[in-house]
Amino acid sequence: MYIDESYNSLWLKTKKDEDNPLRPINHQCDLIKQFLNTHSGFDRDDLQDYLNLYCFMNSKPRNKLEKVKLLLELAFSTSVTLKYKDLFKSEI
Repeated sequence: MYIDESYNSLWLKTKKDEDNPLRPINHQCDLIKQFLNTHSGFDRDDLQDYLNLYCFMNSKPRNKLEKVKLLLELAFSTSVTLKYKDLFKSEI
């Protein structure tokens, strides 16, 4: 269940950063912006893939070895068929 909350922007401007109820959201937006800026050459058509990668990197488990294990399990459990002719098809 979601709760809809709204805040008056004039009221928010009077608050210190640590008292701002939107601080966690603003922080995540800043982190996503930094992440995308470090990959400045990405194709905007791949934006969803970059956001998926960001979410994967910032979600549980926090232990890096557990995360690598999870990533490998996902990679090996996903089957993708690539036809030989599609591999060498030239795009003109």
